[in-house]
Amino acid sequence: ELARSLGADEVWDADPEGAWMKNLQSRGPLDVIIEATGRSETWEQAIHLVSKGGTVNLFGGCPAGSPDVLLTVADQLQSTRVLV
Repeated sequence: ELARSLGADEVWDADPEGAWMKNLQSRGPLDVIIEATGRSETWEQAIHLVSKGGTVNLFGGCPAGSPDVLLTVADQLQSTRVLV
């Protein structure tokens, strides 16, 4: 509700079943994504969901020892603004 009160058009919880991801994929790329779970798998998903030239805010850090997501998706980062 806080995100909505601050002007977010839509807000989703990253449920373990992945329903949120299927919903977003059916809509096409997004202009702005704010990812705040601190989970490396949702960081990667956010980067794959953003439109070319879009912005991903990776709010909060992943736990020590998590995979280096930014290296695994480096090809997609060329036209994406990533805020960490």
